[in-house]
Amino acid sequence: MVGRFVTGIGTGIETSTVPMYQSELSHAHQRGRLVCSEALFVGVGIVIAYWFDYGMNFVGGAIAWRLPVGFQIIFTFVVIFLVFGLPESPRYLYNQGRAKEGLQVLCDVYNKEPEHPEIVKEQQDILDAIEMEAHRGKSWLELFKPDRVQTRKRILLAYGMQFMNQVGGINLVVYFVPTVLQENVGLTRNLSLLLGGVINCMFVIGSFVPALLVDRIGRRQPMMWGSLGLGISMMMIAVLLSFKGSANEHATSSASVAFFFTEQTPAQSGPYPPATQSLGGLPTIGVDVPITSVFLVLFVVGAVGHMTIFQLNIRAKRKFIPSAMLFGLCLIRTISCALRMGWATHPRSINVAIAANVFVYAGTIILYLINILFAQRIVRATHPSIGWSQAFTSVVILIMALIVVTLIMVVTVTIQSIFTLSIHTHHIDRSIQLYGSTFNVVIAFLPFLVTIISLAIPRRSKHDHFGSGSSSAKMLILLGSSGLITLGAGFRAGTSWSPPTPLTSPSPWYLSKACFYIFNFTVEILIIYSYLVLRVDKRFIIRNGAKGPGSYSLNGTTIEDAGDSDNVESSSTTEQEKTPEDSDGLRRLMSTGEMLFVLISRT
Repeated sequence: MVGRFVTGIGTGIETSTVPMYQSELSHAHQRGRLVCSEALFVGVGIVIAYWFDYGMNFVGGAIAWRLPVGFQIIFTFVVIFLVFGLPESPRYLYNQGRAKEGLQVLCDVYNKEPEHPEIVKEQQDILDAIEMEAHRGKSWLELFKPDRVQTRKRILLAYGMQFMNQVGGINLVVYFVPTVLQENVGLTRNLSLLLGGVINCMFVIGSFVPALLVDRIGRRQPMMWGSLGLGISMMMIAVLLSFKGSANEHATSSASVAFFFTEQTPAQSGPYPPATQSLGGLPTIGVDVPITSVFLVLFVVGAVGHMTIFQLNIRAKRKFIPSAMLFGLCLIRTISCALRMGWATHPRSINVAIAANVFVYAGTIILYLINILFAQRIVRATHPSIGWSQAFTSVVILIMALIVVTLIMVVTVTIQSIFTLSIHTHHIDRSIQLYGSTFNVVIAFLPFLVTIISLAIPRRSKHDHFGSGSSSAKMLILLGSSGLITLGAGFRAGTSWSPPTPLTSPSPWYLSKACFYIFNFTVEILIIYSYLVLRVDKRFIIRNGAKGPGSYSLNGTTIEDAGDSDNVESSSTTEQEKTPEDSDGLRRLMSTGEMLFVLISRT
């Protein structure tokens, strides 16, 4: 209870500080998108925590609750580590009489000289606000007094919106939906937990709308329409669940699930063991646990490596999001390995098998997204008029959205197929699974195809260089990575399209454990470590704020010439100045890996 109390206070401090900090250090045209992105990542954290807890739900003993609680420390230390690379609030510095430091922060953030009109205006606005507050006093009661800037109205609106946000039903969906589905709807405990996890994924999907479009469509419209939709949904849930104990209880309670989540509700029975063999078969302690343990260590070291590189770039005022995405992939794969080992020790647990297979399928899409992003940068560099066109950009966004939607569809039908014996439903589920596997092959091969086409099309404009190294090296890296991913996706699609093999029949070679580990984890390890060794963060990095043809380069020079930074506007150091820092970072990376191997070997 004490721990929950302390973490609750910490969460409140963080969620109230971050939006203010973001607003203070961002341009007006980016402010809404950046502030709304916090809710997006809160949803991502909730989903990760939920599915991690779901997997540990099948493990007995104190580890079932100690590990999920302790695992949060990793993310806490990541945040602490990242904060060291952030500047202090310029308004706070001015308020403390440290005007010189505050001016330096403004110049660094906006990448402008002190005499620039934007810096002068920003500084004057801060000083005027501080002076006005000094005349009005700094008492808390001043917040609720009327003044010419309507402070009281703003405070009451902010409090009111936060209050309505909490009492509007969001906590019911986030925390209590499994209980509601089990006790009120009548689903089994496991099915309630599974549906609760998928419903929480909708929080992330819904957060993409304001995070991407709030600066275009405004704030009031999403708030009003979103509140209206939430109100209608909560009203229908309350009405439909009020029939408990009546003759219509089953129909109305089942209908209420649609207002928790728009997907079709799986059948209320099962889970049933599969009747056919799958890739990798049933994991065993003697074979799978040692192999999976090795992969787990490799993924942990990969996570350390990519997070170290991400931190080095942040410290050097560079930003390379794919490193953070690769770190996330390694974390997902660490959980996948842990679940697979849990499945080996609990071979009769269908629920652990479901969780293990879901995590194996879910991680690969991160590599798809990274390679599509790299391919987009290559097209924009080689053919700026095409790569920066609205049509090409819209297609890329559509493809990324389809990847996420396909993942949700496949995960949903995979879970549904285990909770029903209906042959018709199984046919539908298999059709969607075949679509998903085929779609993944196309998406995996797409960066390869786009790179080849960009080479074949004659250039009509000057090459817009970005990052370090030659364009040929970048293309070779992307071709090799796409080829490996396509190999893995193609093999999995081939096994999906092959006739199902009954459990009583001899297992064909393409469903063996060797094929599972080679075409899943081994392919990913090769890409993760090749990206780490080849330093794709230097090769594929671009300038912050790059927008439009020619924006990858800086006055005719490449980013490599300007210090190999994607934040050239805020970086004035040379490559020679950064080499010692990168070398120290790599030495820390190697020492961390050595300590990790020693610790695991001793354990």
